[in-house]
Amino acid sequence: MIKIAIATNKRFFEKSLPIIIPSLLDAGIFREDIHVFNAGFDSYSTEVRDGITYHFLDHNSYEYSPLIEIAEKQIESEYWFLIHDTCKVGLNFKKLLYDIPEPKPLKMALKRWPAMSIGLYNYQYLLSLKDALINIKNKDYSKESMMKWKLWGVSNEDYILWI
Repeated sequence: MIKIAIATNKRFFEKSLPIIIPSLLDAGIFREDIHVFNAGFDSYSTEVRDGITYHFLDHNSYEYSPLIEIAEKQIESEYWFLIHDTCKVGLNFKKLLYDIPEPKPLKMALKRWPAMSIGLYNYQYLLSLKDALINIKNKDYSKESMMKWKLWGVSNEDYILWI
């Protein structure tokens, strides 16, 4: 089983989700397999809207927000596909997504480096890196902290995808 983890932010989701979610549905992804990880809130909450699970996160750790949440809250699926909210998938996405090579990998990038952390992650692999993920969890929304973590992300693109 593969679930989709959409990384978004409370400042942009209203513009981006109306593009990415219909493209996922058009590609045949089931609503119950889509999880929206919306970063930047003061407290954590979750709700299901029209069959899609929305996680409102009490941190903003950029594209790592969903991976942190999955590992920390142990949100199970055999695999998670991390995708940015600014993406749109094609009609063959599901067919390509489920074409996992044997032996099954622990992680698989969307493309060769750099991949902006977009890719397929085995759930057990994410759990094995829980401490490394929690170490980059950002709960400080000050301009300085957000810039620090944004700059950190430049030199650490694909932080856990290639280790």
